[in-house]
Amino acid sequence: MSAFTASLRGVAAALALSAFAVAPAAAQTATTAQTAPTQSFVDVFGDAQVTTFKAQVATTNKMERQVVVKLTNGNEYAVPVPDGFNLEEVRENQFVTVEHLQGLILDVQKSTEDAPGVSYEVDSIDIDDSDRLPKGLTIRSVTLTIQIEKMDRRAGTVTFEAPNGEKRTAVLQDPEVLKTLDIKDGDFVDLTYYEGVGMSVTNT
Repeated sequence: MSAFTASLRGVAAALALSAFAVAPAAAQTATTAQTAPTQSFVDVFGDAQVTTFKAQVATTNKMERQVVVKLTNGNEYAVPVPDGFNLEEVRENQFVTVEHLQGLILDVQKSTEDAPGVSYEVDSIDIDDSDRLPKGLTIRSVTLTIQIEKMDRRAGTVTFEAPNGEKRTAVLQDPEVLKTLDIKDGDFVDLTYYEGVGMSVTNT
């Protein structure tokens, strides 16, 4: 799979973690936030747990209130920061810890693209049991174009290479969807899901 293109700088739209990310050779767009219907934590995230990884700061975008970090595979990843976070204290090449919460796949469609890409938006999703959301995470809607490495129609899962280079197996909210789609391993598809992203500055 080709690496994702770093197109974060200069994006003049509302930000929305992940992976999710962007890197060399890919497209990324941002759109205006929308109001989503009320759902439960399980509806959106299933039994997902927060994962963390360390990265170095590439740059900051004060207008979009995001920190762009460098991943170990050469990709770059935009991390939204909440109001009150002082971007002036973040320095280039400083190490940060990124937190990520992967949501269930809400939609999957065969893509018209033949290369990885990502679009996202910060979303005003209303979760009934919002107390289950880890503190400090920004929730955003993501549409990720990926190449399927393995698809399990019975289990309702799709395995692919995430923008950070890791193999990720994502679960569909409705596993029956895969049974109706004319897609196979190796095809490019568009996955839509919610994710939560956060960041803290580390000293090492």
